[in-house]
Amino acid sequence: MLAARVESWVMIIDLGNVNVVGFPVTAMKTITNTAMSRFTGHLGKIFVINASWTVKTMFNIVISLCDNFVKAKIKILGKGSADLLDIIDKNCLEDKYGGTSPNKIDSYFPPDMSMPGHKLLPSEFEQEEALRIKKEEAKKARKKQKRLEKKAAE
Repeated sequence: MLAARVESWVMIIDLGNVNVVGFPVTAMKTITNTAMSRFTGHLGKIFVINASWTVKTMFNIVISLCDNFVKAKIKILGKGSADLLDIIDKNCLEDKYGGTSPNKIDSYFPPDMSMPGHKLLPSEFEQEEALRIKKEEAKKARKKQKRLEKKAAE
């Protein structure tokens, strides 16, 4: 997340050449968990593109169980990516989806968050965890100090 900026993430899940049997369940769980923990409140839209009719049907069944807020964020597209240009600037979209950015072949997840000149802010979870660790270390240091003082007094 960038300091002093409002961000809304658009996630593109390309299921080209994926059928129900080969559906990457583990990868989808990782993506979902990361999005929910790291980008809470910033996920604007999820596009599932190049989905086969069986995968599209499966997604529609799952989505029918979700609330309207979640339903509004997920759009399942068949072949092609014309709808992506309605919401994403060309310079932010890879060439293979009709944009002008170079196609990413590897190291695509998690996204590279490094941006020159911008400070990356830790998530709320990371801030809480760092505070917990700091408190735990301070407690250990106090105990150690007390033991040393006790030994010195003997």
